Amino acid sequence: MQPYIPNLFPLIIGSLQDRSSQLRREVALKALGQLAGATGYVIKPYVEHPKLLDIILSELKTEQSPVIRREVIKVLGIMGAFDPHRYKVTQTRALHKIETVELRLASTLPEEMKLVELSSSSEQYHVTVAIRSLLNLLKDSSNSNVHKTLVYSIISICSHLGVKSVLQFMPEIIPTFIQVIRATKEVSQIRLFFHKMRELVNILRGETVAFVDDMFELVKEYWMDTHMPLLDAIVPLLEDLSLAAGKKFKLYLPNLIPNLLDVFYRDKSAGREPTQLVLHALEVFSTNLDDYVHLIVPVIVPLFEKLSVPVEIRIMSIQTMGRLCHMLNFADYASTIIHPLARVLELEIPDMVREAMATLCVLVTKFGSDYAIFIPMINKVMCKHHIQHATYE
Repeated sequence: MQPYIPNLFPLIIGSLQDRSSQLRREVALKALGQLAGATGYVIKPYVEHPKLLDIILSELKTEQSPVIRREVIKVLGIMGAFDPHRYKVTQTRALHKIETVELRLASTLPEEMKLVELSSSSEQYHVTVAIRSLLNLLKDSSNSNVHKTLVYSIISICSHLGVKSVLQFMPEIIPTFIQVIRATKEVSQIRLFFHKMRELVNILRGETVAFVDDMFELVKEYWMDTHMPLLDAIVPLLEDLSLAAGKKFKLYLPNLIPNLLDVFYRDKSAGREPTQLVLHALEVFSTNLDDYVHLIVPVIVPLFEKLSVPVEIRIMSIQTMGRLCHMLNFADYASTIIHPLARVLELEIPDMVREAMATLCVLVTKFGSDYAIFIPMINKVMCKHHIQHATYE
């Protein structure tokens, strides 16, 4: 058994420290006594494992079980007495070794984290160790059953730290999240990570800009066909990124806009949830869309004209058009928008008529005198169908 002692002792010591299982501690004590007695491995374990004596003595002080207390006494008898002076020297060397390991750990940290003074008395030290430990567990695919708990713990720590403190950990946290997402096959797990990345974005706010590239690459991988169910997690993440990045988000729109607009053509679901997500996203992106008006108008207008589209979606598309008109210049597309709205008035669907009139009011305000050419046509339709709208009139 002697060749296996270096591997067995750490396992036994780990089991002795397991406060959740009395049986495990009892078995570990018996194994320790039998191993020491059979191999003659006595006294020396106290030197090679400086915490061992403290662990055994703590069992004697705190343990209530007579069985375990009896086993502790047996083990102490087998292991033999340890010279107090030598014990003190051993403890001093162990403390020096821990400090050396801490310094080595500091040298392996990213540049941002080297600023942290890794002292066991420092609050930042404990935060650093906690986050790094959680990330290491997260990277281990065998821990997939506790990924949810690990992610919630990391986000909870970050939310309490605040932007300045948490920023130094982002170069490790975000790549780890991305790595785990790519390695995960379960849609529910992937959705969870996208939602948690949203929370990180909201914590970082404007500091998110440094990590948008990585997040955007991930979004492109999980877009459309096979991952349509994930749009409810991806699109809100893009919205938060746009709010955090501001005008800098324009850099990502050339690749993003075609994919967003393609959803309108591909979405055949009953409730058109993906379409609703994209309509809302366009409203959030509105201030950055001035270069894409020529692409947006021809796609949104058919949504409120087509009879095959659910009424709720047609109403929402009219509302989106009205809100975009507040933010963007649609002067070159006045006819493309107003004529279809006039046809909506002809349908006499009360909710659609109300939203169409509200959008026309926005266009009157935005176009000014350029709207005059459309007044006779709209008035004719309103008279024909007895439509009254105080704001428009």
